[in-house]
Amino acid sequence: MKNLLIISLIFVSLSFAQSQRGFQKMLSSSPEELVSLSGSMPFNQAMQMLSKMSKQFINKIIVLSEDITDPIGIDIIQMNWYRALLLILKYNNLEYAETDEYIKVLPRKAERPPIPEALRGVDLNTREVNISAVFFELDVAKSREIGLNWKWLLSSTDMDIAGQLGQVDNNIFNLNPQQTTEQNKTFNLGLYSQKQIGDFIGRATALFNFFEQNQLGEVIASPQVTVRDRVRGEIQVGADFSTREKDFAGNTVERFYSTGTIIRVTPYVFEEDGKNYILIELEAERSNAIPGQISTEIKKTKAKTDVLLVDGEETVIGGLYITEEKTERSGIPILKDLPWWVFGIRYLTGFDKKTYSKKELIIVLKAKLVPPLKERFTSRKKNLNLIEKTREQFQNEIKIYQMNPVEEK
Repeated sequence: MKNLLIISLIFVSLSFAQSQRGFQKMLSSSPEELVSLSGSMPFNQAMQMLSKMSKQFINKIIVLSEDITDPIGIDIIQMNWYRALLLILKYNNLEYAETDEYIKVLPRKAERPPIPEALRGVDLNTREVNISAVFFELDVAKSREIGLNWKWLLSSTDMDIAGQLGQVDNNIFNLNPQQTTEQNKTFNLGLYSQKQIGDFIGRATALFNFFEQNQLGEVIASPQVTVRDRVRGEIQVGADFSTREKDFAGNTVERFYSTGTIIRVTPYVFEEDGKNYILIELEAERSNAIPGQISTEIKKTKAKTDVLLVDGEETVIGGLYITEEKTERSGIPILKDLPWWVFGIRYLTGFDKKTYSKKELIIVLKAKLVPPLKERFTSRKKNLNLIEKTREQFQNEIKIYQMNPVEEK
């Protein structure tokens, strides 16, 4: 009995000593043991930093059972490294096992992830909205040279949009009626009336094709995305660039920024008197990144609005301008491109010329309700081929939107 009591006291004293050692590690405020981490730092990088400190102070390394690249999610400001380790593990619902040689971060328990808040309440009657867009970039200078106004052309409904643009009578500058003159260049638009072209997006597509054929601009993209009711969707045509920044703790982090043509839409579907209509929170952005010697400049043009549309209706966003700067080398061929150390000939035979071109981004947006799941289940029971049906629909739209150029006289 006495031996059992002695053994129990030994175990209690060892446990108390171990807990006291951990308590001292957590309360240590030595400057060498303090650490600051950003909440956006990846988990594996944070563990590497803490592992070096653990090896230095208690001669133990930190071992990961799995590679976790998610951010730690919590900011650590001037905290003891051991306490920071426990706080990060607890925040990410992770457990650890400590031995005499290492501290092992145990793998996450396999559990069913919770349903996000945005996905709750989804049923067979949930509506979806198909958002289709056409991004067109118009050369402002060239369009003004021939007197084109896309706003007027798209707003015309009952009248002919244009027969021939830029056509001049052959004899207007001819003093001698017997002489022949060269015929001026004409722009054949070939749009006669709204009935021939179809709906609004059809007229816009045909008009953009005309602009593209006459080198007045180009269609950048024609994306489509299906968005659930009251859920935000995003369309981006561009690129992401990264910059190295320092957070509040002085750590160097790499952050990415989105540039290009970006549209963010959030549809809200309403039904009243048996008619469906859509409220769209719309945000359009045109931006590009210009790297500099000190920092990177982002030139941005942004528009934000709320639009009410009926099923299948379209809207137009314009006025998003951007100025592109290009540097061209002009002069005597071959000699203007010689290196500077060849007697400076490149400076005598050539020069750098900067050109500026102003572009306007025109966005045509169309919102169309997608049939609910109940109707789609019924269609599947009827063995309807969705691919063939969609192909026929596209072919019919191509026939409707096909341009008919006016024959030159």
